[in-house]
Amino acid sequence: MRTRRWSLTWEVGLIAAAIALQTVHETTSYDAGFMYVDGVGIPAVLASVLLGMRSGVRVAVATALGIWALDSSGLVGALLKLAATLGTILAVRYATARAVLLLAGLAAFLMAGGTALLLRVLGGAALYLGVAAVAGPLVAGAAAYAAAPGGGGAAAFPAPLSLRRLLIALAGAVLLRGALMVAGDLFFAVPVFFHEPAAEALRAYPPETIFLWNGVQAVIDGASAWIVAGWAARHDAVTPAITV
Repeated sequence: MRTRRWSLTWEVGLIAAAIALQTVHETTSYDAGFMYVDGVGIPAVLASVLLGMRSGVRVAVATALGIWALDSSGLVGALLKLAATLGTILAVRYATARAVLLLAGLAAFLMAGGTALLLRVLGGAALYLGVAAVAGPLVAGAAAYAAAPGGGGAAAFPAPLSLRRLLIALAGAVLLRGALMVAGDLFFAVPVFFHEPAAEALRAYPPETIFLWNGVQAVIDGASAWIVAGWAARHDAVTPAITV
């Protein structure tokens, strides 16, 4: 039987892995200009799948604190990474085919001129939309944390590890993270932290570029976690459920 100590050992190990990846990410990642594509978020997503939602949130928060302390991006980098990673976790665990269709419609709107339209219509009030895009995953993650059972192990898996479930999870992660970061970066992070008007940010960082690289990151995080989770399931490495 897996014990509380077993679960906590895995969780601490994943936090240590995230911090280690953060210390070397500038030399082991791809610089997309406005973000690094790296493996720093993988441990949090893996924790959410292997150990449960609560462990995933704790590892994500610890990772963000590590970024704040160690990275030159400071608070803004930590905040955006936390929001983006929680969005990925929520999608990987809870995405449905219907949700993917709705998210695809939202993403298509943002990519097909909707981002510029929102800025023209809302003007300065677009800032609040950006704040919501960053705060939304934090609030949703906190709610999921409160509602989640404390267990891990087999109960931590959101569904049988089928190819269909994997594709839905990854599609949801790509679409949700991409849409959130388009609004969060252009309407909130760039204007507030870098003092660049949203209109100029939109010209410098087209929505499709932000969406693309965040989508790539979501696939890296989600697929890596799912591969390890599949291995663990085949080897009975996470049963039975653990009280954390």
